Amino acid sequence: MYLHESDLNASYIEEQLPYHAIKNEYSGTLILVEALLFMDQAFPEWKTNKGVGKWAAEFMYDSLESLAYLDDEDTEYSSFEILKNLYEVLVDNYQRKKGSYSYAIIDSIKRDFDIANEDFEYDNEHLSVEDYIALYNMKLAEFEIEYLKIVTYNFDFL
Repeated sequence: MYLHESDLNASYIEEQLPYHAIKNEYSGTLILVEALLFMDQAFPEWKTNKGVGKWAAEFMYDSLESLAYLDDEDTEYSSFEILKNLYEVLVDNYQRKKGSYSYAIIDSIKRDFDIANEDFEYDNEHLSVEDYIALYNMKLAEFEIEYLKIVTYNFDFL
């Protein structure tokens, strides 16, 4: 059985819109290349769940869109001014977005851990309450470490 676009839920499609907007509007542009290079250097974890994870495309698109004034034909900006504005916008937006994402990811980690370990309670019902809680917390911590390493977006269409 093949996956069809109608099988995708609306939230998934909406989640992907910023990525496709970047791909369609900014692919191959110097400002996107510079933004991606800067973020990879300044915040290497930015595309992982430890950074802004699933919000990486939205973060990048919003940042690029907020710099649209740099394309104003009536005003000329030096390369220095463009880069300075780009870096400032990226840092400010990243810090804000990361703060919000940090709260949102906590629920995702717990939910995804419980889904991935749906038989955990059954498999460990023989343990005392204290041992069960200790094992659960240890396994959840291990899961969280790996979950935070997941890269959610690769902007490899350049």
